[in-house]
Amino acid sequence: MNSTKSSYTGFIPYPASVFRSLLTYLIRSGEVLPGSTFLDLGAGEGGLVMEAVDLGLHGFGIEIHPRLVREGKIRTENERIRFSRNTRCELAEGSYYPPEYIELRDQGRAVALDYEDGIFWRQHPDGTTLFQHFYPTERRELFHPVVSEPNPFRVLGIGLQDIDLFFSYTWGIQLPSILELFSLYARGGSVLLNVTSTFPERHEELVKRLNLTIEDIGSAQAREDHTGDCQKYRKDMREAGFEPTKALSYRISYHMR
Repeated sequence: MNSTKSSYTGFIPYPASVFRSLLTYLIRSGEVLPGSTFLDLGAGEGGLVMEAVDLGLHGFGIEIHPRLVREGKIRTENERIRFSRNTRCELAEGSYYPPEYIELRDQGRAVALDYEDGIFWRQHPDGTTLFQHFYPTERRELFHPVVSEPNPFRVLGIGLQDIDLFFSYTWGIQLPSILELFSLYARGGSVLLNVTSTFPERHEELVKRLNLTIEDIGSAQAREDHTGDCQKYRKDMREAGFEPTKALSYRISYHMR
C-alpha cells in the first residue's frame, strides 16, 4: 500500500472488481481514454494493474515490498496472453517518491508535513491514537518516505509526468504526501483516483494550497454492485485492527496547474 519505511509488511489488496467497475465508469464517461497510461502507487501484486490493462490502458505498478513484486511479476506473466501485444503491463520494486520530494521533506519544506501529525494523533474511539493500537511504534517509523535504488521509474522507462491516471489506496496518514506528489509532479489534466479512510474534503486547506479539486464519483453504486467484495474488504480491515466504515470512498482529483 505504500512506499515508506515501516515495520508492517502486510498487504490488504483493494477489491479488483470494485476497481474495475470504477475504471469502467471513468472510461465510459470520457474521463479516461483507451490507451491512457495508468500507474498504481503501491501496487502490491499488481492485480489492479492487470485490470487496467485488460480495459485497454498501459498499466504500471510500483511496490516497495520485494516479495509482492516477485509474485506480481509471475502473475502478470501468466496473464499476459489476455492482453494486447501493444499494451504494456509492468511492475517495478521501489519507492514512488522521487529523490527531490524526499529532499523537500528532509528540509522541512514539504506542505504535507503540516498535516501528517494531525492525522497520526487523531483519537480512535477506544481512546488510543488512530494508529497506536495497531502500530506500537514512533510516528516517523510508521510513515517515513524513502528513496530507493534502482529508481523504479528508470526501470519502467516512465516518469510521473507521463501518467494519465494514478491510483492510490492509502492509509490516511499518507494522503497529504500523495496529494502533494500529484500536485508537484503530475502533468496538467492528469487524474488521481484515491481511496482512503481519511476523506480529502477534511483537508480543504491542504487541497487549496496544492491547487487541486476533488469530486466524489459514485461510491454508493459501486458498493451496491459489489457487496460481497466490500464485505470481504471490511473483514480484512477489521482483522488488521481498523474499523473500515468510511474506507470505500471513491475520489477523483483533477490536477489544475
